[in-house]
Amino acid sequence: MGDRREASSSSDSSLNTGETRGSSAPSGKEDLRVPPRHLVQKPRDDEADSSKRQRIEQLEPFSKRLFKILPRTKILERDDDYSNHYKKTSAWHKGDAYTCVGDSVSFLVTRVREKTPSIGVIFDKPELEYFRLYRELLILGRILPPHEHIVNLRDVLVTKKKVYIISEECHWTDLEKFFPTATNRSAHLIFKQLCQVVQFMHRYGVVNNYLLPRSIFFRADVVLEGVKVFNFARACYSPALATAVYDNFNFAEWLEPDEMYYASYMCSPKSDIVMLGRILMAMFQGGWDLRSPKFRTHKFDDEAHDLLKLLGPPPLQRLPGVDMTLDDILRHPWMLMEPRKP
Repeated sequence: MGDRREASSSSDSSLNTGETRGSSAPSGKEDLRVPPRHLVQKPRDDEADSSKRQRIEQLEPFSKRLFKILPRTKILERDDDYSNHYKKTSAWHKGDAYTCVGDSVSFLVTRVREKTPSIGVIFDKPELEYFRLYRELLILGRILPPHEHIVNLRDVLVTKKKVYIISEECHWTDLEKFFPTATNRSAHLIFKQLCQVVQFMHRYGVVNNYLLPRSIFFRADVVLEGVKVFNFARACYSPALATAVYDNFNFAEWLEPDEMYYASYMCSPKSDIVMLGRILMAMFQGGWDLRSPKFRTHKFDDEAHDLLKLLGPPPLQRLPGVDMTLDDILRHPWMLMEPRKP
């Protein structure tokens, strides 16, 4: 690096000397052979772009691929350099709450991932853990269009050991805290939003595979609006499932042939539908303990009970051999009607 700077300095010095020596015009007259200085210098934006391209070329392959997904990705020299961009304000089970430096808007670090996982993770193959992280960001950044019920990806910071994934503001609460207060009307509104966003994901070939209550949250001050799915760590993508494509996405340009196997491995919409049934059951029970035999049947109407029997986990299913699709769920009378208080 030192030699490069010296060479650049020497080149600049030579250029300046050349301009001085070439200025042989009589005093008081402009030498037209020497262009004005502002025409000799490169625009600052071009220099910045060139410098950024050089830095990207020097990155490891993993970080270089992240840049392709999200050009705004920030490469940091040290793990603690994130404090130059975000200030930690609190910690909770979903991640750490950060505030953008120079701004008052709060953000949530949904995932802080180790780039080199411990032994035993993902069949003892760290490269598969790299791919899981790449797949997660590919789904959020390229495959899925923006949606009101999917958390917005705001920023990605990469160090030699970690990847910080920054999402939108975190003044929310998770679905698990909602269960004890669920009523026929509130459960209907939230469950319908969940079914609609899962249907949206499946339309683009994405299965979340992780629809747990602590992966779904909403604004605490507006309980019945703004449901967000924010964890896509186990999400998978299968082009065979997709009936729509966002921004001309072509999986062959982003995934190697051998990666497509892992991208679509165990990628079945059924897994999300099963979790929706468990979530509906938890709304009836008032908690996530699925072993609890208690049901608050007095809080839900007959249509809600009928859907639970069709969709709920065994032994609640009235017809265990019948699989419901999301279209079936959203066409159910409880989902279509304005729910009345039981």
